[in-house]
Amino acid sequence: MAGRRKKPPKKLSEKQPEPDMNVTPLVDVVLVLLIIFMVVTPAIAQGDTLSLPDVVKIDKKPKDMNPLKLTLQADGKMSLNDARVDSAQLAERLQKIHAHDPNRTLLMSTDTRVPYITVRETLALLTSTGFKGVSLKVNHKKPKE
Repeated sequence: MAGRRKKPPKKLSEKQPEPDMNVTPLVDVVLVLLIIFMVVTPAIAQGDTLSLPDVVKIDKKPKDMNPLKLTLQADGKMSLNDARVDSAQLAERLQKIHAHDPNRTLLMSTDTRVPYITVRETLALLTSTGFKGVSLKVNHKKPKE
């Protein structure tokens, strides 16, 4: 054992290889996520697609800045301020909202494929609940020349 020599300790002045992080895969992943969010975000913001009725002459009255939004879809679904609601709950929720703020207006968006009887019954429900200011959301149709 006496014949073995110990290795001398390494000097601090000798350069050790430094670890190097490759950021290229990280940048690739971040760019892919950014593209996915850019594509998906507009679809989330739009919500359900409605085919609104076309009207030649639209009222020029000033609109309430924060109307209550009621949407009737062609498949029979309803939403109140972008939250799904069934027809049984609609009257109860509208009464609570109207009791809290009786001057609030309501903006109703209805698909053109919704049966007229459903629209008429919904308008009657709104009137019986106490909402007097009901506006209908429509598309502007250019008159024929």
